[in-house]
Amino acid sequence: MKNFIALNYFKKFLKNNFRFIKNTSTVLFSSIFVQLIPFLILPIITRTISEELVGIYLFWISISATITILMTMKLDVAIFVASKKSQARNLTKSIFYSSLLIGFLIYILSLFVFNFDFVQEKIGDIKRFVNLLILNSFFVSVFIGLNSFQIYCSDFKGYNISRITQALIINAFVISTIFLLSIDVYFIILAHTIGSFFSLLSIVIMTKFKISFGKKEIFENLKFNLSKFKRFPIYSLPAEFINNLSLNIPYIFILSKFDPIFLGYYTIINKALSAPIGLIGSSMLTVFKEEASIEIRNEKNCKKSYFRILKFLLIIGLPSFVIFYFVAPDLFSIIFSEKYRVAGEIAKIMVPLFLFKFIISPLSYTLFLMNSQHIDLIWQIVLSVGTVFIFFFSTDFYNAIVGYVIFYSAMYIVNFFITKKLANEKV
Repeated sequence: MKNFIALNYFKKFLKNNFRFIKNTSTVLFSSIFVQLIPFLILPIITRTISEELVGIYLFWISISATITILMTMKLDVAIFVASKKSQARNLTKSIFYSSLLIGFLIYILSLFVFNFDFVQEKIGDIKRFVNLLILNSFFVSVFIGLNSFQIYCSDFKGYNISRITQALIINAFVISTIFLLSIDVYFIILAHTIGSFFSLLSIVIMTKFKISFGKKEIFENLKFNLSKFKRFPIYSLPAEFINNLSLNIPYIFILSKFDPIFLGYYTIINKALSAPIGLIGSSMLTVFKEEASIEIRNEKNCKKSYFRILKFLLIIGLPSFVIFYFVAPDLFSIIFSEKYRVAGEIAKIMVPLFLFKFIISPLSYTLFLMNSQHIDLIWQIVLSVGTVFIFFFSTDFYNAIVGYVIFYSAMYIVNFFITKKLANEKV
């Protein structure tokens, strides 16, 4: 009798969540490739170049992600609250225009500002890295805009193909450079940037997206969308920019205060522990954006979508990270080589942070969808200030990491209770 009831409950669960499971599985399929490809390439990189240079390369990618946020003006999120497809298309064009303008401004600024002695001591002339940083960020930001438009149109097939293509092209260029050209970190970064360009070119061809370059249209388009969706550039942009900046604060302090080898360990840890988050969490987030935006338009709240994704994240996240905690050192030494066993020990300390990030980070998009970007901004400011405080006053790397994990985990718990309350409220 109990088995019959359990079977009926399971069938009902599948029926009620069929659309969510179908779309999540579709996106998850592409995410497996997107996350697996660079993860398979990483052991080759760690065995070919030193820990310090691995840290520089992954740090460069992280900085590029931060600049990308600035370039999109967070209009990629505004696409999901657009009332019409034409409006979403215009927002996608705005991302291209804003990326172009901000990229040019950053380049002008870089001619005067980017001159950090402690970085130059380790990697030489920083200007050549900054130029590639701007180019890569531009290519990626436009790519993100087109991806968001694909999701808005429920084109999950096209979204999957474009992401897999991006991962294949970028990593093919990187690995070819390492084996055929040079193991110099500059050439590896150059290969990454060229790969970003060709992956953008592929999605433009795939979507047949056309963009006008008239000066009048550029400024009118930006003026209209930045005015209509002003909450995103005013609140969401600084909030996420500060968030990514806070993610890079440890890199900067590790590079300047501690042994450079810890930069390599820390970047590898972030790359490895971000894999399950990128693989499953981002797949659920993609579907959550689409489902929640529909639910908000129809029901004026997103509580069904919110609790559905929360349930799936808990079921998957808890056992996965518990297992990872016990196998981390051995796993790191097998995958990345024995010299990264220390990174595996540090990863054990950071498991709680990444568990909370896996579960709560996708749910934090509720703040954007429910027009509560100002709350996210305040949260991000507190997070950044706290991170700077911890690393600035820490004299030991391990003490800094422990303090960082405790503080960051507490902030994620606060975020959860806020978004849970908002999901139940009417817009």
